[in-house]
Amino acid sequence: MKDAKERHDRKQEFLDTALDLFYEKGYEKTTIKDIINQVGLSKGAFYHYFESKEDVIEQISEAFAEETIYSVKKLSERTDINAVEKINRSIELIQQHKKQFKDKRKKIKGAFNSEENLKLQKKILDRLKGRILPYYKRMLDEGVTDNLFDIPDSTELAEFFLLTFDNLSKSIEALESAMLDRKTMDEQEFKTALENKLAFYQEVIERVFKVEKDTFNVRDPFMNRFS
Repeated sequence: MKDAKERHDRKQEFLDTALDLFYEKGYEKTTIKDIINQVGLSKGAFYHYFESKEDVIEQISEAFAEETIYSVKKLSERTDINAVEKINRSIELIQQHKKQFKDKRKKIKGAFNSEENLKLQKKILDRLKGRILPYYKRMLDEGVTDNLFDIPDSTELAEFFLLTFDNLSKSIEALESAMLDRKTMDEQEFKTALENKLAFYQEVIERVFKVEKDTFNVRDPFMNRFS
């Protein structure tokens, strides 16, 4: 048991050290030797846990997303709440997770700053999206069965839903960055822009799902995250 814990701690040390280096130097400029030297362990120890530097960043990204994916999976399996409640709770828990681990998420995003890394970033994100997509499809199929949604294709809509919220999150982060840098808006202007953007996205999503106004709660989870 102790050996297993030591192995986990050693692997986590590699992951944490690599993430710091990727953020500070950039993924491309960080070498495996840099990681090994910083941790103070052997090359053999590194290759015991990882196949390559790419394997490291993939494991960092997957570990960060794991809690969210598991939580959405458990939500999709519940029988005590309906599909609308499941989707609303999934929005809430994902935004809570992003807020709670804001610094780590910033480092992971920072590791992909250069254009050279866009292909790798897309590969990782596509894999993570592929893991969570079936759970949203399950929620949507349940909603159709219960006559809560009138949708033509649950697989396509699940993908649309994920892409829409990813775009919303990126859009708000850009607004927040502009506000923090005091480039184009102050705090009150940011709040107003945020409110307007969330109202727009909520209306669009509800129209696509063909549900009544305020069926979904997009506003509160994002306001809590960015407040």
